[in-house]
Amino acid sequence: MFKRNNIIFLCTGNSCRSPMAEGIARKVFTQYGLKYDISSYGTLNIGANPPAEYAIELCNAENIDITHHRSQQLSLPAAENADLILVMEHAHLNWIEQNFGRDISAKAFLITEYGNPHPIGEEIPDPIGKSINMYREIFNMLKIEIERIARYEFTRND
Repeated sequence: MFKRNNIIFLCTGNSCRSPMAEGIARKVFTQYGLKYDISSYGTLNIGANPPAEYAIELCNAENIDITHHRSQQLSLPAAENADLILVMEHAHLNWIEQNFGRDISAKAFLITEYGNPHPIGEEIPDPIGKSINMYREIFNMLKIEIERIARYEFTRND
């Protein structure tokens, strides 16, 4: 029987990295036939704002629609319901442990480390306020990581 999986992507404001990661993951996981619940949140409560313009533009170029996304802060119920929380920075791991405790932080990983046989602790930098080229670089980093994670999950669930 297929286990229900609930994956959360977490960044700071939930306006750039995590919405892009959510959109990429929805597309890539579907291509692998992985039926996961995927969502994204931030560590900050910045209100229900749409994603950054460049994030929307780059996703649209890959036939990924994130225009309906609105930023939201990670809540304890959402964190408890998650099977896996993938974060962009070490600071996000610390925030989870400080706000939700060790049980929740035990299912949180840097996106670059989860399922990676050679993790080096690389963070995904925040592109907020930067050029579209920086957003493109971050989008490509996220796509590479999510494709790697999809392959890992596919073989793990096979």
